[in-house]
Amino acid sequence: MSLAGAVAALVAGRSGSRAQANLTSATGGVILKPDAVTRLDARAAPAHMPGLAGSPQMIALDGTVHGPVLRIKKGEPLAVMLTNHTDQPMTLQWHGMCCPNAVDGLIGLDAPAIAPGAGASIRFTPIDSGLSWFHAAMVPNRTNQTAHGVRGVLIVDEEQPPTVDRDFLVFLADWPTPGGAQVLINGGGLPENVTMAPGSRLRLRVVNGSTSLIMLVAIEGARPFIVAIDGQPSELFEPVKDMVPIGPGARFEFMLDVPRTSGATMRLTLRGTERVEGVLEHDRPVLEVRTEGPVRDQLPPIVALPRNPRLPPAIPLERSVRADLAMEQVPASPGKARWRLNGTATLDLPAHPLLTVKRGGTVTLGFANRSSESIALRVHGHVMRLLHSKDDGWEPYWRDSVLLPPQTSNHVAFVADNPGKWMIESAIYDQAAFGLRHWFEVTA
Repeated sequence: MSLAGAVAALVAGRSGSRAQANLTSATGGVILKPDAVTRLDARAAPAHMPGLAGSPQMIALDGTVHGPVLRIKKGEPLAVMLTNHTDQPMTLQWHGMCCPNAVDGLIGLDAPAIAPGAGASIRFTPIDSGLSWFHAAMVPNRTNQTAHGVRGVLIVDEEQPPTVDRDFLVFLADWPTPGGAQVLINGGGLPENVTMAPGSRLRLRVVNGSTSLIMLVAIEGARPFIVAIDGQPSELFEPVKDMVPIGPGARFEFMLDVPRTSGATMRLTLRGTERVEGVLEHDRPVLEVRTEGPVRDQLPPIVALPRNPRLPPAIPLERSVRADLAMEQVPASPGKARWRLNGTATLDLPAHPLLTVKRGGTVTLGFANRSSESIALRVHGHVMRLLHSKDDGWEPYWRDSVLLPPQTSNHVAFVADNPGKWMIESAIYDQAAFGLRHWFEVTA
């Protein structure tokens, strides 16, 4: 699989009366007014990106590489009008949102594509607060529209956000280039430099908006705590060695206090990783915070975000509907599937669901990666617990995707509380486009 180069862009929303702390970054976003319609026009445009030769063609939603940033408060409606000015069919998926089935953009199941020259109204009220993003459906026409610009971020603020001095959003995304090795950060390859008072508290939201890269992010110079993963509050814990692997589509939120001494530095770094082609990337600085000025008053200890009351504290595994998905590579052949799922290889979605479960039932899925590639497997419309190896417990967080290194297996469990037909697919575009896609059904 050929991996494209990565573009890392720091994006943000403007401050507003409903935002507890200004969401800070190099670009502007939009804090939506209740019942207002956000118009998104998808059209071809040149992408002016420092560090890239020429002006490669992109599909812009608002004229930028990274796309728009939308921000609302929990309980407020989201209304988007998407108009397709391109020559390709498309639709939007709301990555990480437990949204109604009809608006999830599942081409091949229930969602029709938006034809060239047509538009579609997308309306729903998010039921959870948290960090998510939206992008083109993975396989609308087997064209990687997401990597070419059809993407953006959606933040649903808590009713009572935690007290912080700064709220940063870091959006990492790949960009297809001929060599596949170009990496830009914040649209220009340089770190974002910020000054904060010593002892200030920072909420750091990181989105891997790429369609191909598993990114290793490190925090240096401060003690970070993970407070949310994939848009859902987690138990408070520190990342191992202050680093986390973030698969395509995944989101991590950190809370940390910068040093209480003036002149100190906190850094967020994208660690170099070995690509499939064997090219070794160097470490890339993303964000650098330097302390300056008087020391801030002492803040209370960092605590976990309030748990999502919609999600159960325990999952009754003994009553679950169980299914397994074994994934194997097939030798590449033009126009043919490159993945075999449970013994069958097809470019189209399988005719029958992997499982069918009544609404409110519990599901346990076993994933077996029998390939030589890492897989980022995403389940639509639901969030999951990653089970321990003996199914005797689960990790202290919820996920909408799971990373599977080569030749490994894992199990997840969730409550099927969202009716409809839902996709299980790799969040890595080249895998999904060539057959790594299945589906399940939740009946009313």
